[in-house]
Amino acid sequence: MIGHFIGQHVDGHEIVRSLGRGGMGEVYLARSPSGALRAYKIVRADLMAGPQALARFRREVKLLDRLKHPGIVQILATGQLAGGGLFLAMEYVEGPDLQNAVDKLGPLPISDALMLLIQLAEALAFAHHQNVVHRDLKPANVLLAGGSSGTGWSAKIIDFGLAKLAADEGMTRLTEDEQVLGSPLYLAPEQSATSEVGPAADIYALGGLAYFALTGAPLFAPRSAVGMIYAHVHEQPESLAVRAPDLELPPGLDDLLAACVAKNPADRPNALQLAAELPGLLELAPRTRTSRPKYMFDTHEIEKPSDLAEALTSQVRQIVLELASILELSTEVSDQLQNELSELELELAMLESEPTRSDHHLRIEAHVGELRRGYDEALQALTDEVLSRRGNAPEEAEPLYGELESLFIRFRTSAPPR
Repeated sequence: MIGHFIGQHVDGHEIVRSLGRGGMGEVYLARSPSGALRAYKIVRADLMAGPQALARFRREVKLLDRLKHPGIVQILATGQLAGGGLFLAMEYVEGPDLQNAVDKLGPLPISDALMLLIQLAEALAFAHHQNVVHRDLKPANVLLAGGSSGTGWSAKIIDFGLAKLAADEGMTRLTEDEQVLGSPLYLAPEQSATSEVGPAADIYALGGLAYFALTGAPLFAPRSAVGMIYAHVHEQPESLAVRAPDLELPPGLDDLLAACVAKNPADRPNALQLAAELPGLLELAPRTRTSRPKYMFDTHEIEKPSDLAEALTSQVRQIVLELASILELSTEVSDQLQNELSELELELAMLESEPTRSDHHLRIEAHVGELRRGYDEALQALTDEVLSRRGNAPEEAEPLYGELESLFIRFRTSAPPR
């Protein structure tokens, strides 16, 4: 249940509110008697019965304790709850994650995006030197400290719960060979074939994250989790120059990011190389904010009806979230549901490849269906509220309303006859 611990005390800290949910559990904001703030990650009680979840949590604690770097969220304490559950206390970072920032504010100026990429490359270089691979780097796992406007943001990576010790061959693996860990939008091709992945998987994810930060869209148009995994393995993403021709790219940036998302891990640069090359590109980058491309994907090139619907829905969702930000409307409910849904959809896709449907499969399927209905309802309510405020909206919102109208027309004209 979301918010179950609000009002309770953990490790001498009062749980104030929920910050979000993930595959392992819920993260809360907590306050000490002196007023100091921390983030507490509490493992879901239903996961504690299995030794795999406990081992994964303890691995996360071990890894985070080794990663003392300004670009990585720091671990402060660990312990066990009275009921037997575990908690992980971390530094609290005040600011949005990259996913929400881009959803609500649009793509970042090239100079801001490059600053964040430099910081992330430096943090990954440090982690990789410690033989730690994140394996689930995505915009939602990058916190932006320093405010909500984008000026002076500092990037901090969170959630090393899916990481592994790359050099520790003798340590028991936490996943079965056929299980895929990671998020489908940023999953390196090799992650769909084996659990034995190296630092190059993080570089692929960082390249995809760069595409998202600069264009407002991931590498490939939204589709099912299985379809997305297929795209990472077999399809080539558009270059930045094609995806967003209005961007004034520094010479060499497009080629560097294309190398990051190369299919062969050996063809990707390492994090140290990126940290060395990106500052030179930053010096050549324009300092003004570039407008978001009018359409994130050329939907006319998408032939499969279900994939077209996914792409159009994604574009509507992003514009609605940007308008909600301009209109100062809360998106907390839809944000939480989307975060939890994204964690479970990949697990469901992997379960659907199994020959038999276990009780666990049926529970996940039912839960995903419930979350999808809840998210659709929350997004519809937010869309209705956004549309109802058009008459009194600021002038800057009108172009977005125009794009929304165009997408609604595209929806109607592409819908199959009944």
